[in-house]
Amino acid sequence: MVGLMQACRWEYLRVGMNTCFSCIGPTAYGCCLCPSRSNFKHPNYNATRTVSVRMDSSEVYAIKEECWACGKIKSGKNFLMCPFCNVVQPPNSDITYFDIFDQEQRFDIDLKDLEAKYKSLMKTLHPDLTHGKSVQEKEYYAQWSALVTTAYTDLLKPVSRATYLLKLRGIHVEEEGTVTDPDLITEVMDFREALQSMPDRKTLEELNKKASGRMDDWRAAFKAAFEEGNNTAAVGALQRMSYFGRVCEDINRELL
Repeated sequence: MVGLMQACRWEYLRVGMNTCFSCIGPTAYGCCLCPSRSNFKHPNYNATRTVSVRMDSSEVYAIKEECWACGKIKSGKNFLMCPFCNVVQPPNSDITYFDIFDQEQRFDIDLKDLEAKYKSLMKTLHPDLTHGKSVQEKEYYAQWSALVTTAYTDLLKPVSRATYLLKLRGIHVEEEGTVTDPDLITEVMDFREALQSMPDRKTLEELNKKASGRMDDWRAAFKAAFEEGNNTAAVGALQRMSYFGRVCEDINRELL
């Protein structure tokens, strides 16, 4: 008897050729030879994966997704609303911030397009639209609203966007935690001392221009390293971006 086992991505089920396919129904996965038949659900995702059987060597993959409300099969692109019953779907644990806004996973993104899609999504998820909805639907609206806001905030700023890109590669970065470059520390301290000297507006504008230039240098360095797959260099560039990003924020605060 061949049982079910989870593959590298949770939405894929892998079964052996000896499994009886006649007992795989639209909402249940299992073999008629097995002692029990049970639905397969990801612990962090409430929708049940439905069956789309594709013969490939000795494996069969279940790759499609079922709407929790109407039970119809929907494609992966319809991650927010069911195209059949127009009911909001639970957030998929596999979806990335870039997927939400239909953006490529890269450092340079179209910020105007990002903002436009954010506003469109928030209109779709507006609380006024939940009147008359079930408790479950209202919960999904709230989950999506929080997720979309977090995704937009993180993708909007270069430091958080770079941090998230590396996170998708399995790299956790403490933005300022491990930098020991004496030249960087000296440069940042020079900016701090200049700010503490109560400079006039013209001096502040000059400092802002200089700090913004250094920020742009490290943004370019991160982009190049990330695209080349040089994760070590990308982490170093991100940490330096973080330092100069904070300097720019402090200068702009004084300019207000």
